[in-house]
Amino acid sequence: MIKRYIYNLVALVIPTILLLGCSDDMSNSKQELVMAFTPSRNVNVVQKSANQIANELSRRTGLNIKSRTMVNYSAIIIALKRGDVDIAFLGPLSYLKAKDMVEITPITASVRNGQAGYYGVIISNRSSGIHDLEDLRDKSVAFADSLSTSGYLYPRYAMLRSGVHPSRDVRSVAIASHATIVLSVLTNKVDAGATYLGATSNPEVLDKIPDAVEQTKIIWKSPLIPPDVQVVRASLDHNVRHSLIEAFLAMSVDPKSKKWLKDLYGIDELVPMSNEILKSHDVLEEISKYSSITVNKEKGHKD
Repeated sequence: MIKRYIYNLVALVIPTILLLGCSDDMSNSKQELVMAFTPSRNVNVVQKSANQIANELSRRTGLNIKSRTMVNYSAIIIALKRGDVDIAFLGPLSYLKAKDMVEITPITASVRNGQAGYYGVIISNRSSGIHDLEDLRDKSVAFADSLSTSGYLYPRYAMLRSGVHPSRDVRSVAIASHATIVLSVLTNKVDAGATYLGATSNPEVLDKIPDAVEQTKIIWKSPLIPPDVQVVRASLDHNVRHSLIEAFLAMSVDPKSKKWLKDLYGIDELVPMSNEILKSHDVLEEISKYSSITVNKEKGHKD
């Protein structure tokens, strides 16, 4: 009698365990993946394109991908570390910082105007009389997120090298959105602004000031900056990672998807990550180290 009871109990429990196991597998395969973006432009503009890209990636991969526009690059890095974000669009400097804090894998890189990279600029209002970096002394200058390569690292590095201290010799103003930086320059809220080349042509800028390009003057332009990258958590399943790479690359040649990438961050194309692209980011280490050491030394000297 006892043997029969045990047999019946096992017969009942094993299928239940197997069913639960299958349910877990199905649940894992349908788990939500979060893809993060930064509001380097108008938040609503970024989120609209981000939603379209997430939906298209979901369609192409069969995964459930949701987009989230974060406050800044630091918030993305923290979310990656916590496991709250699985996929992210990162700038060169934020990628450099992120890979020191969390295990991530770069899967693709952005191409603009046929180059894996882009340029940073400092702009002024043509009517301001500001023509070069030396003219910035005692003026107000808008900088982007402190982890922005084109709107913070490179322009501040250039100013330091030219003898104009970005913290002591000018009045620094922090503005996260590149579009807002341009509009602030054009409306004389600041004397100059650091941004990326092409920011003056953003739709949210031209909607308010149609001749924005003509009204601004580029007083400094950076050398080619390494490209921004798309990364995933290193712990993400290999097959999922491969599906994302294929989907991103397919979107690069699809006219509808290309428009969303262009509207998002001015991206013309996404290309597979390569050793050459990874190597190009090495220069950021040198620039970041020089800027940090120089600023710290001068602060120490001042104190």
